[in-house]
Amino acid sequence: MAVKVYVLLVVLMFAGVVLPIAHAQLGSPSLVTVISGTVPCNVGNNISLSTPNNVFPNATVQLRCSGNVVASTTTNSNGGFSIVIPSLLISLEDLINCNIVVTTTLFSCNASLPTDGNLVSPLTFVNTIVGIARLAAVSFTFVRGLIG
Repeated sequence: MAVKVYVLLVVLMFAGVVLPIAHAQLGSPSLVTVISGTVPCNVGNNISLSTPNNVFPNATVQLRCSGNVVASTTTNSNGGFSIVIPSLLISLEDLINCNIVVTTTLFSCNASLPTDGNLVSPLTFVNTIVGIARLAAVSFTFVRGLIG
């Protein structure tokens, strides 16, 4: 009887030490993914926000995966946006291959900008903390002819 109890204790100790290490190495699954960014009001390649007051407020932003709209939101007065995606809806691995598409024409924020395209950004992994994975749209480019 004492041997069975001893073996059980060793197995429980092993599980208590090894399983958390394995979980940490594999990464913890996220409960939600937060995608955020700031939309610029300009065109070019790899558009940056280095110029003050160069943001796109009240723009419609879509999360598109394989051409399908998964989620949509509107930028705030500072051009910022945030989209929260439950992991049951789409996995983090699948989200990495999605894009942020701004469907409001640039003409809306600056009348001298073109009306025949959209700003598009791939998603970049930032981190995962306490069940929340964070992705960012940080590299917007202007794509002609994409509208809507």
